[in-house]
Amino acid sequence: MIYLLVIYFITLMAILYPRLNIEGLKMYRILFFVLVLIAGLRYNVGVDTYSYTKEFQTFPTIYQLDFSFIKQSNYQILWILFESVLRTFTSSFYVLQFTLAIFVNFVVFKTVRKYSISPFLTMVFYFLFFYFNLNMEILRESIPICLLLVAIPFLIERKLIRYLIISTIAFFFHESGIILFIVPFIFYLRISKKYYFITIIVLFSISSIVSFYFTDFVTNLNFLFNQSKVSSYFTPVDRSAGTDLFIYIKYIIFPSLVLFISFKTLTEMEKKVIFLYIICSILYVQIIGFFRIRDYFLLLFLISVSNAIMRGFRNKTYNNFLRIAYLSIFLFVFLFRYYYAETNQFNLYSNYYPYNSIFNERIPESRMLIIKNLGK
Repeated sequence: MIYLLVIYFITLMAILYPRLNIEGLKMYRILFFVLVLIAGLRYNVGVDTYSYTKEFQTFPTIYQLDFSFIKQSNYQILWILFESVLRTFTSSFYVLQFTLAIFVNFVVFKTVRKYSISPFLTMVFYFLFFYFNLNMEILRESIPICLLLVAIPFLIERKLIRYLIISTIAFFFHESGIILFIVPFIFYLRISKKYYFITIIVLFSISSIVSFYFTDFVTNLNFLFNQSKVSSYFTPVDRSAGTDLFIYIKYIIFPSLVLFISFKTLTEMEKKVIFLYIICSILYVQIIGFFRIRDYFLLLFLISVSNAIMRGFRNKTYNNFLRIAYLSIFLFVFLFRYYYAETNQFNLYSNYYPYNSIFNERIPESRMLIIKNLGK
């Protein structure tokens, strides 16, 4: 019920305040506090949250931390220090998750307000497609994702020293943060529509070959990665043909249509963001580990989509067409999620529903079943 109330509120605000005025800004701040409270006061909502909660109880304090633990850990040094410092002051995981909820959503809300034409419309997308994963699953990775959002203005202003400092910090929170060092090489390219099209087609065509050799290549980098993690992140994905079709449409074809249909109205930053998102999605179709890299560009992609919609609605010729098109996309996405859940023998929404708070410390049986199936 709480999720339905939130989506109803955001949708209503998107209708009443397509652009933020003084009253809309007040509602925007209220939404921020609501989303922080939902994420910060949850009790084992999210499968990864369950794992982090168990681990936190035995995590060494700053006084117990030694080089041996750091060397054997799968975590990057800054996350170890972050978790260890908090563990020094409390044995309650709630403090860590509430701290992350404030930081993550502060950065998200600030970024959306800065770059989105209609912040509430973007927030609809954020809540539906990224909020739960960002706040309740990928806790370690959420920090470098948000650091990329913090660093983007420096990239735009060509203040590369500041950008690289933030990128280094991001990498030492989660190894996937290495993507921040690659972003400038694409961000500063002046790419034509034709070049975008050729690159996407070529990359799509060779993705299966890349996955075959890339798996062997990464597995041999024992001095950089833990082998068990590599084998889980960088293995070819085995899915049914039906699931593959849905994934191709959702993650590759739809973003490509947004890029090429709205090419003239998109800003250079939006074009680059969508392009990066498509590249990571193409690789994700073959190599499961790239879903982590794709997450870095998801919020900026959602901002770009909402901006494309708002600009399209200004053109009366395409008004009705866009309404039908985007309604169809939403229906497709929800059908995809239902289909994917059924074909994987458990309901993915059980990760987050029903919602349980720290004032009602219980884990639903449906969620425990998923946790046991995943070996958490």
